[in-house]
Amino acid sequence: MEYCALFLAAWVCPLVSGCSSDAINEPPSKDRPILAAYRDVSFSGPDFDLVGTLSLPDRADDTTRVPAVVLIGGSGALSRDEVLRGQLAMTFGFALPVFKLLASDLTASGFAVLRYDKRSCGVFNSCATNDYPAPTDEVTIDDFVADAVAAVQYMTTLPEVDASRISVVGHSEGGSLVPKILERAAMVRSGIMLSGPYRPIDEIIEAQLQFVREILTQEGVSSETTEEELQSFSELSVALNEMRAGTYEGGPVGGAAETFWLSLMRLGDENPNLISTVTQPLLAIGGGYDWNVPLSELDAWHASFALASNSMDRQIDGLDCMTHALNCISQPKYTQITPSDIGHELHPELAPSIVRFLMDH
Repeated sequence: MEYCALFLAAWVCPLVSGCSSDAINEPPSKDRPILAAYRDVSFSGPDFDLVGTLSLPDRADDTTRVPAVVLIGGSGALSRDEVLRGQLAMTFGFALPVFKLLASDLTASGFAVLRYDKRSCGVFNSCATNDYPAPTDEVTIDDFVADAVAAVQYMTTLPEVDASRISVVGHSEGGSLVPKILERAAMVRSGIMLSGPYRPIDEIIEAQLQFVREILTQEGVSSETTEEELQSFSELSVALNEMRAGTYEGGPVGGAAETFWLSLMRLGDENPNLISTVTQPLLAIGGGYDWNVPLSELDAWHASFALASNSMDRQIDGLDCMTHALNCISQPKYTQITPSDIGHELHPELAPSIVRFLMDH
């Protein structure tokens, strides 16, 4: 983890009816709508070309321009599909392609959607098949912000997209990037943060550590075994505290160098002020079953929103059973969860909440 695109394909595959060469080569008819489709794309990033998938909704004809969304992935090495297998202290027993599912829902609601492989995900770590170079220890959170801005700029060039109606949707760490993206890309219409932490990462890690310690204690795990299980987590928390104090003398920790961690902490420190200075509408969505980013973070976003001059354009939405992976666990007592209680789809109210906000703004 780092804690927490490509050639333009010559083919277009209808999402609703499969692929056939006849359908691909036949030009659209003026009296027949263009069906929803996807295509692999490449666009210029700040350092190298980024690759991803563009999903296009049904359109009346080839002159129709639609609103668009760029999806910004969370922490770690994540492909364009953002495949997650659980959340903090909980595994699902299956892989959930979060962004692939969300892109499908938003495309069905009339939005063009771009999702792309993060620069931390490539052949070098068996995360994706792109030809990205392996990241260096000099990578900072600013690089991920710049990649997101490049994705937005790419969307403005597409003839199918209404360049005046492009929004960004960030998940987890990607959610915390949203205010900075809005600051750097004035053309972005609005921003949405899905399970995005408000506090700096060192405070979030410490809160996660205490949460897992409480869970293990409630389960009857001895304090000695608990501390053994949490050793790496505790070492990360200590290292971040030392970085904050300027006394850290170790090497990479938690899968990232000190340079990255310091940039992520700085972003968390800056976000409260950014919230009050960016002018675009904002929506923060949190989940009641989220063990990575608790609902208290949503409360913090809400309090910060209330201080903004355009507070009427700032909204929050809490979804009771939603996990950090954006699916739903129907069993409220975590000690009684069975496989059938864990949803294989996104929370049913997630996409509608996003779409309502986007259409309102």
